[in-house]
Amino acid sequence: MTTREAENASPQDRMQQSLDRARLSAHVDVADDQSTLRVVLLGGSRLPFLHFSAADEATAWLENAGIRATADTDEDDNVVLHLPRDTVATVRELLTADYLRAEDAADALQHALHQAGITLATVTVADQDALVVEIADSDNLETGVNLGVLLGADDIAQNIKLHRPKGMQKLAHRLQLVLTGAVGRGVAVHAEPGCEHRDDRLLIDLRVDQTPHLAARITSTPRPTRAGHIGQPEESITMARIKQLILIDDFDGSNAAETIPFSLDGTDYRIELNAANAARMRQILRPYIDAGRRVPRLVTPHGTWTPTRHSARPKTSNRTDPGRAGRVRAWARRNGIHVANQGVISAKVYALYDKAMTQNGK
Repeated sequence: MTTREAENASPQDRMQQSLDRARLSAHVDVADDQSTLRVVLLGGSRLPFLHFSAADEATAWLENAGIRATADTDEDDNVVLHLPRDTVATVRELLTADYLRAEDAADALQHALHQAGITLATVTVADQDALVVEIADSDNLETGVNLGVLLGADDIAQNIKLHRPKGMQKLAHRLQLVLTGAVGRGVAVHAEPGCEHRDDRLLIDLRVDQTPHLAARITSTPRPTRAGHIGQPEESITMARIKQLILIDDFDGSNAAETIPFSLDGTDYRIELNAANAARMRQILRPYIDAGRRVPRLVTPHGTWTPTRHSARPKTSNRTDPGRAGRVRAWARRNGIHVANQGVISAKVYALYDKAMTQNGK
């Protein structure tokens, strides 16, 4: 669709196109009275609430976002959003913006890989913040080797027997180091040996915000002129090798095997550990985990909320105080805090506002 076509598209068409592009399974039509759009949500993991057939969760999501719209279910138990026309753009942004950003990043990285001759790689969106690059190769993961060479590690396959599972794991480990040097921490690379019905695979986990850096690095590097050599100055290759000499494990500085997320006292943490340290951490925490209770995480427009025994749902009094969002925006601007003219205000801004009002005795 051209820019002019997008500008001339109806609200119904824009909503449907954004949902399709974000891979949200939904159908959009106009209500009989022509005053509202009906968005029938057909399920999937990309919805901002946990149960796609629960109208009360959809209603709570709309209310917490300050959107004056309603939700119910149809005869097939699909949630249906009834959106007045002045709310359509805001709902479209909330439903699709993060996944559109992720899909655009995936497309850009896919294009960069293909332009560089890495044609056996497929980039997909895992969630709104993460991508997966799958390299399926029947030729002893030669495509994965070529990616490492392209990024400056021309000896990445040295002394590795790629036809064996252990050799594939070594390649994955080395490629993880190369990618970490290129885009920063948080990259994970896994090798999966193939079988009679499936080729060997490398799976690369990336954050969405890392993909522009990787795409730029790939497109700015000359393609190999002969096997195992990149047409770069020797100094550039040397610098790339220096970037690989990094300490991964956050505890003892060794090479990490995995990233472990955990929470304590209301703060979320992530730590990268090698296999031994990860096992030790789990062993230490096991008695506390066994004695504790698993707490569900609820997805809200302001982020993820973990209820505790004494906690209440996040305080967003838009339901009983429709003017609250306007007061928060005005206060934020007076205090130099950027907020958008419409849409969801972040939980952090609400918290700062509530704290300031409490200190002022209001």
